Amino acid sequence: MNGFKQKSRGMKCLVQSSQKTHWRIKTHLAISHLDVNKINNIVADMRKVLAKNPQVEQQKLHRRVFLDNVDRANQALLILISCFVKTSHFEEYLCVKVSAFLLFFFIKCSTAGLLLDSSWSRGRKEKKPEA
Repeated sequence: MNGFKQKSRGMKCLVQSSQKTHWRIKTHLAISHLDVNKINNIVADMRKVLAKNPQVEQQKLHRRVFLDNVDRANQALLILISCFVKTSHFEEYLCVKVSAFLLFFFIKCSTAGLLLDSSWSRGRKEKKPEA
């Protein structure tokens, strides 16, 4: 983002980061298509993580986690995560984001499924275990 907010009638104004009251987390997590039968539990657990975090806005702004799309090239289910962190400090926002992501990864690992990392999604395939 360039620090400008679009106003009606095409005018732009500069918004100082110190005036921000919330920072947005918006990302997709790729889950293997092999875990399609676990997707409802994964999404529900991720929603609980956001709902229980007191630093995530619960009332004024949205808090969303849902299956958003399927990446056919990588055979991945894309989960959209979008919410707002209640802080004007960027460092505090990053701490909340990291702790939420670590919990998301823990949720995914606890279901014994495959979380697709960035190297997998760039086209490198996982090695198959030898029998």
